[in-house]
Amino acid sequence: GDRIESASFDGTVRVWDVAKGETVMVLRGHTKTVFSVAYSNNGRYIASASREDNSTRIWNAETGDCIHSLQVEYRLQPSISFSPDDKKFIASASFLKFLIWDVETGNLTIESEEDVSGVFSVTFSHDGRLVATGSVDSTIRLWDARTGEPLPHLFIGHTGIVCSVAFSLDDKYIVSGSW
Repeated sequence: GDRIESASFDGTVRVWDVAKGETVMVLRGHTKTVFSVAYSNNGRYIASASREDNSTRIWNAETGDCIHSLQVEYRLQPSISFSPDDKKFIASASFLKFLIWDVETGNLTIESEEDVSGVFSVTFSHDGRLVATGSVDSTIRLWDARTGEPLPHLFIGHTGIVCSVAFSLDDKYIVSGSW
């Protein structure tokens, strides 16, 4: 793409022109540090999350207008993602669960059950059927993306917090990182 977004300690999201290396838009609305940002796959939306003001926002990527400001009772973690069809948006919350919203309406559609292993990172599979979570207890778990129910798969092997998870393009593999 020709744009990059960045999360900022000043509570803003900055959109940059890659070729010029210049800021083309500053998205204001969060009251505290923004820890995570994501572009939708179709490039129409930007999502941002602040764990300090307990909010996530969905922005129009072209105009910079805030479409939805979503307050949650949980402290958001630095992991957000759009579903492959861009109809849903996911965030990890309070090391306990993940939350899925409808992008068009801003309605919370799924609140997963609490995961005692401590959800830190989240992502959708490319076919949109699964959610993978990386956890504080060094495990990776799979969930049904339509219901928020956990699947019996628990992957063990890391020795630290799983801070990133991603599916391969064919959804046959999951890559992960920890610290």
